[in-house]
Amino acid sequence: MRLIGSIVPAGAMVGNFLAGMLVDNIGRKMTMMAGAVLCLIAYVLLACAPSVALALVSRAVSGVAASLAAIGGMIYTTEIVHPKVRDRIGSVSGILANLGMLIAFMSGSVVEWRGMAWIGVALSLPFFFILMYLQESPNYLIKKGMQFLHFSSSLFTSKLFYFVLSSGRRDEARQVLLNYRESATEAIKEYEELLQATNKASKSTASPKDLFSAPYITPLLTCLILQIAQQLTGITGITNKAVTIFSMLGTSIDPAYCTVMIAIVSMITAVLTSEINARFERKPTLLVSTVFMAMAQVCVGFFLLAKSSGGPLGEWADANSILALGSVLFFYIAFGAGLGPMPWIYMGEGIPSKIRGPASAISMTLSMLSIFVVLQLFDPLIEYFGFHYCLMILAVASSSATFLALSIMLETKGKTVSQIDKHYLDLEKKRN
Repeated sequence: MRLIGSIVPAGAMVGNFLAGMLVDNIGRKMTMMAGAVLCLIAYVLLACAPSVALALVSRAVSGVAASLAAIGGMIYTTEIVHPKVRDRIGSVSGILANLGMLIAFMSGSVVEWRGMAWIGVALSLPFFFILMYLQESPNYLIKKGMQFLHFSSSLFTSKLFYFVLSSGRRDEARQVLLNYRESATEAIKEYEELLQATNKASKSTASPKDLFSAPYITPLLTCLILQIAQQLTGITGITNKAVTIFSMLGTSIDPAYCTVMIAIVSMITAVLTSEINARFERKPTLLVSTVFMAMAQVCVGFFLLAKSSGGPLGEWADANSILALGSVLFFYIAFGAGLGPMPWIYMGEGIPSKIRGPASAISMTLSMLSIFVVLQLFDPLIEYFGFHYCLMILAVASSSATFLALSIMLETKGKTVSQIDKHYLDLEKKRN
């Protein structure tokens, strides 16, 4: 069972590297469409799988599909959505992810896994057809236009061909901005800023060395630390063991219904998070939510310790099991407001365009690797430390990692892609 659960993040690690290349070569939209097609194929394979081997293959393919859709969608949303509404629109992915979890929990109680796979097929089809009608990111179009312009100046035999391609891409980018911005003046201003920023970035081509040298190492490290902090909460293992946790806490509510409650609370939190992100800066939001999340984890750990110790303390824990349930739900609320979405928000907002493709791939790969490791080690850690101490240790570890990320994190609320790019290009210029 652990292998089946772990094969998805393993496939996603492969998908991360593919996505890192595809978003800059075939575009954000086409990368998402490739993810949609692979997702559809994966669910059909799973629904019709005659053996465990083919089921494992289907889960690996779904991991690749998830990475393509996630990285392509994250970059696309950041680049095409206006900064004024990006906070709210960016939270839609979290809302849909939690809606998917709710559908999975509820359908899992009434249909077998093959039936759930067919539900996945039904949900994948609208995603693909909606993507067909989306316009490509203006950032990608301008970047491609600059590349074609470079070809037109270097290849004598095909100057006119590449010059026409360059002009067409830039005109398309201008039209996209005119369609998605409130006024033509605002669209043209952003278009000129993008042209200027892309032109500067094209004169300084990114290399593998840039990823691990100043100033670009800072946003990359921030993303990596946030991804590690997210998984150090134990969220993946806790969710997988949710029924066990509720049974151990001795709540009067059926543990199976408790998991549905988690999904509902998580979805409501995702909706509220869009408003939180619109009103407050990223760093204070992450700090406050991390503190409350750690407190909730420690409380759940204390209840489990009290239950296992027996005596008067155990009786008190039995009498107040509803508080334990509340602590678990509060953990999910705090996670959903902070460390849940923040690594993805910062990956989209805080990484400059020059390194966005490879940096996003590295960050996503670390995330999937962390999930894989957590799924493999969570049970052994529980057996060694006990569930109670394990939760407390995870609370300290994730909080420490988050505080480290906060110490180097750039505040990104309200900043456009061009402003982030300019910030790091100026730092690079000063360094050189």
